[in-house]
Amino acid sequence: MLAYHTYNFQFSLPVAHIKLKDIFPNTEGKYSGEKEIDASLVQPGDALKVLPGSKVPADGVVIWGTSHVNESMVTGESVPISKEVSSPVIGGTMNLHGVLHIQATKVGSGTVLSQIIYLVETAQMSKAPIQKFADYVSTLLNSLANKDCLLLCIGIMLNL
Repeated sequence: MLAYHTYNFQFSLPVAHIKLKDIFPNTEGKYSGEKEIDASLVQPGDALKVLPGSKVPADGVVIWGTSHVNESMVTGESVPISKEVSSPVIGGTMNLHGVLHIQATKVGSGTVLSQIIYLVETAQMSKAPIQKFADYVSTLLNSLANKDCLLLCIGIMLNL
């Protein structure tokens, strides 16, 4: 489960600098609370609170906070990447140290991780043209070897 925030954002991404007071208005009543929801309910534009030790639920952009995120499962980079305001984050990666507030930009099948899964599945299901040719040649050689073996066995039997 993850924390879900509802904000009324008045800016478009990417924004170079976002003032803290614009994100957390304390007197205008724009902050409607915090509750835990299932990651499958996250929609693009939602503001999410990612606690230390939890996974980032969707691709997005940091709107508040700093932390280090372990992106090794996606990028292969063994060193955690520093994230701060306006840094992109990838869904499925692990938030290590600080609290991050992110705005979801892509969810479900639009995320980087979903695209990687799709590409791997597609690559596994298709054959390269050279592999198709190699399969054809091996079939011909196999049938030729079987016929030669059969003729040899018949020849040996007749000579006995």
